Amino acid sequence: MRILVYLSASIDAPRRFFETARAVGHRIGAGGHSLVYGGGNVGTMNEVAEGAKEGGASITSVIPRFFHDENLTFLESDELILTEDLQERRRIMIERSDAAIALPGGFGTLEEVAEFLTLRQLGFHHKPLVLVDLDGFWEGYLMLMERMRHEKMIHEDHRDLILVAPEGVAAVELLESLDTGG
Repeated sequence: MRILVYLSASIDAPRRFFETARAVGHRIGAGGHSLVYGGGNVGTMNEVAEGAKEGGASITSVIPRFFHDENLTFLESDELILTEDLQERRRIMIERSDAAIALPGGFGTLEEVAEFLTLRQLGFHHKPLVLVDLDGFWEGYLMLMERMRHEKMIHEDHRDLILVAPEGVAAVELLESLDTGG
């Protein structure tokens, strides 16, 4: 299965987020899966790639040229795709994956999760998404989704668009338990 991981480039994130990212990458590789991600060599992005490499995963990095030109690319990827902008990056990452995991992250991660969910809601893909709610990180987002359903801003059946796991390795295992076609 080709697993897309959304996560952070922050170098200041709590250590447990770095450890979780590395464990997710390693578990992806150990499970015989491949990693698709934003291609960065900083923050938890670097950790997921290092873990995937240690676990034996094939790594596809999708990174905008302007980040690559700033030497922010994980260069040990099996496939490196340079994009012209963030929109193209997001599109290609979704196209190249069978499922997605969202680890704690910032605005970019939030944007990626929202786009992934919107495209699934509209029927452009049927890929599962697992939020890793490490230490309740996604709790506020999940509460917002519940409010949207309560206020009839999204349909009741959209509750199933988001899966939740308490930690990273459990997210990979949850995806393995589904029939993703990958």
